[in-house]
Amino acid sequence: MKNYHLKLKKELNNEVFHLQVYEFNSINAERIQQLVPDTCCVFIIFDITNRGTFTNLLNTWLIWLRDTIKYQGAVFILGNIIDNTKFRCTDKDEILELIQVSEVQAQYFEVGDQSNNEKNAQIDKLIMEAEDEKKKRADGSKDKNCLIF
Repeated sequence: MKNYHLKLKKELNNEVFHLQVYEFNSINAERIQQLVPDTCCVFIIFDITNRGTFTNLLNTWLIWLRDTIKYQGAVFILGNIIDNTKFRCTDKDEILELIQVSEVQAQYFEVGDQSNNEKNAQIDKLIMEAEDEKKKRADGSKDKNCLIF
């Protein structure tokens, strides 16, 4: 039984990256916990129009990365507008404040009002930034996996 929703292979600048999209739940929590420390980056996507997904950023994801995993890689939080007919439940300042309070070194980007090509280009750029950050670390890891949840 697979424990991910989608697995993608991406080639950027002659390097191959493996992206695995997960829905984090009790069934695959242990597997994700094993994978995260060895990844070059983690993307956490939430719906800007759904307050529950925003609340989960701190109450679940950021605290989990900080306290349980003690993750040291690149973290990208992507605010996505899934339904353009709904209103935002939060603004950029509140999101940045939440990241600061969490003490997780994360970067925030909004991707909801872009075309699919623009979103893909943004994700490619973020993957390359994460790889550059990983190269600066002294751990010598060769892993180019990126987890998205």
